[in-house]
Amino acid sequence: MSEINYPQAKTVAGRIAIGVGGAALVVIGSLSNEGTGLICAALFVVILLLGWSRLLRLPHPNAARLVMALVALVALGVANWGTPTLMAFVLGLSAAATFMAEMLRRDGRQQLLKQAAGTFTGCLLMVTTALWIFVWRTELGRGEALVFGVVIAAVALVESIEARTSHALAFVNGIVAGLLVAWVLSVQLWAGLAIGVCTPLCYVLIGRATQEVSQPLAPISGATRNLIPHCMLGVVAYVLSLVLV
Repeated sequence: MSEINYPQAKTVAGRIAIGVGGAALVVIGSLSNEGTGLICAALFVVILLLGWSRLLRLPHPNAARLVMALVALVALGVANWGTPTLMAFVLGLSAAATFMAEMLRRDGRQQLLKQAAGTFTGCLLMVTTALWIFVWRTELGRGEALVFGVVIAAVALVESIEARTSHALAFVNGIVAGLLVAWVLSVQLWAGLAIGVCTPLCYVLIGRATQEVSQPLAPISGATRNLIPHCMLGVVAYVLSLVLV
């Protein structure tokens, strides 16, 4: 009998916990009032702020956190009390804020491209995370978010296990879960199919984008990487909510 690889098992268990926990936040945000939804989105934002710079090993992590924090505060405020049009301005201004922060550096601006790209990508994730609030504020969007939550949990369970067949099984699980939950909640089946395809696709792309990150990761960095799909899917959920409405 082969021995159990306890470090690897612990890593897999952590990925599953973060993936399912993030899916639970998506569900809670859809079932609760606006204040609770804001808190759920803020929890995603806090984890990103703490782990993003470490995950990418940015040369100036504090500068990146400052810009991302400012963008996150504005994005959450606009999502809760503003309009999607204002959110577009937030995304545009985040690019300006990123390069303004780089202009204020006094170290010769070493690794400028890496720092600016990492900071702006983090700001983009802040905006896409805030878009979940727009989804939760509509009746059809809430049902769609419930489908997303279940599909994310189903996909996370499979994608957390690094095996040859994990990607294929993730797509199968995502499509079956999406169609089944959409049928139970009376959401359009094509939307359930779209959610079932987009969710595992997002996981696969994130896995490829972060495969060069060395192991082992710090716990907060690992949590950040595992929550990136949840945050990115905010823009997919928002687009689908517009079509459904």
